[in-house]
Order: sequence, then C-alpha cells, then structure tokens
Amino acid sequence: MKRLLTYFALAAILLIPAAASAQEPETVKVLVCHQDGQSGNYSAVDVSVHSVDDANGLNGHGDHEGDAWKGFTFDGVEYPGQNEGFFDTHSGEDCSPNEPEEQEASISIELSACRWDGEKSLATASVTITGEATVTIEGPGGPYVLTSSDELVLEAGDYTWSAVAGDGYKIVGPSEGDFSVGTCKPGEPPRPHHEPKTGPEAALPIGAGIAFLTSLGLGVFGIRRMRKG
Repeated sequence: MKRLLTYFALAAILLIPAAASAQEPETVKVLVCHQDGQSGNYSAVDVSVHSVDDANGLNGHGDHEGDAWKGFTFDGVEYPGQNEGFFDTHSGEDCSPNEPEEQEASISIELSACRWDGEKSLATASVTITGEATVTIEGPGGPYVLTSSDELVLEAGDYTWSAVAGDGYKIVGPSEGDFSVGTCKPGEPPRPHHEPKTGPEAALPIGAGIAFLTSLGLGVFGIRRMRKG
C-alpha cells in the first residue's frame, strides 16, 4: 500500500509542473512608440506581455495618449492598437520617421536653327526642367545656371551641360550632355557646326580616286596591247 502511495505522489510531482507550463500563455513582445511629454520626440520601447494586466496596461503606456502601438494578440485575445496611423509615416521597428520617397525630375534641351543678328551667329536653347533641379551650361558667355525652365540666346560654339537634382528628387534620364551652336551668314541657309575631318579619313577619297585612275589607265593600256597584237 505504501508503495502504491509513493507512485501516486511521484506522478503528481511530475505532472503538476507540466500542467502549469501548459496553462501559461506565451509571452508577446509589443513595440510601443513612446512620446516624450516635453520634446514631443518618440522613442522605441519593447514591452513584454505576460498577463492580461500587461496586455491592458502595457506597463503604464496604455495611459499615455501620445504613445502609439499596433494591435496584437495575447492568449487568443485580440487587443486594439493606439494611434496606429503613426506608423504610416514612421518605422514599425524603431519609431524613426520614414524616408520620403524621391520624386522624379528630368531635363530636356532643344536648340533652334542658327540665325544672323547682323554681327554674329546666334541660336536659342530652350531648357525644360521638370521637377526640381539645377542645370549648369558651360560654353561661350557662360556659365549659365538655371533652376527653372527658361530660354537662352547662345553664340556659336561648343557647350556642355549637367544637372543636379533638388532635395527629395532624382534625375530620370540624362543628367549631362553636350551640344553645338552652328554658324550662319546673311543670305545663306543655316549650317550646323562641324569639326573638320583630319587624318587618314580625310585622305581616303583622294587615295580612292588615284586607285580608280590607275586601274583605268592600266585597262586602257591593256586594250591597246591587245589591239596591237
């Protein structure tokens, strides 16, 4: 009989902790973004929820109107969040403000035909800036710095341009390039600016002509020999 009672006592000792652990709910971590009452700044606080009291009070943060947290589930029960709209603009990991999404900016430059003003060749460069950016044009009479769309009257010559996006913007498409303003004279049609060719490419037509004349001469000489024979 004593041995039987001993077995029951051992079984009870072993089963009681197991039953107790099975009844304990799983601990839940809740991120609370706590607002400082003086500065208004937010800091992240990790609250461990072990009981219903913890879930309702969140270690006292439940009484702070400025604090924010997302809804959570504890022991099968859903608990509502507070000021959840806060997380539309702030991180759900450390309560820091989200980086604003960059907007797009683009640059386009259109050059008019050359015109003669009585003294020199001119052309109009139409610079279109979409969004916020700073465009710098280097060349004769420059530099020209533009922060909004505008038109520039430029003299003949070679130009380069570059663009830097404004705060919160990114350049879509080319951010740099070059162009040339051609020369023109009164009574002549506009002519674009061209660099003269140099090197072997410039001599190629002459060489090709000599080769053609040489082959033509050899052909005539061959015909004469055939007739003579």
